[in-house]
Amino acid sequence: MNLNRVFDRILFSCFPKNICGSCGKKAIPLALLGAEVTVFDISETNRKYAMETAKAAGVKIRYDVCEIIINSIIGNGFTLERFDEHPSWENEKLPGEFTAIARKYAD
Repeated sequence: MNLNRVFDRILFSCFPKNICGSCGKKAIPLALLGAEVTVFDISETNRKYAMETAKAAGVKIRYDVCEIIINSIIGNGFTLERFDEHPSWENEKLPGEFTAIARKYAD
């Protein structure tokens, strides 16, 4: 199965306190499988770590550090298909991570 046909673009974003978040732990494996991945996150530290890890893995990912993630997703030409909220590791009543799946169609 060609993942580029299934996912034109896959987006992930989270708060930096979640160790399973957007520091590349989701984006890099998907890129290794052939997906074009763009990460939107509020943390410059996460971006730096993800970009270094992606380089070491021999894949390219795109990373956009932003404050309002949904606005950045839509503003970059993606069509939001799904947005999931996951509980925090420290307090399950608080959001700790968000996963967004969107597509960017060819012009």
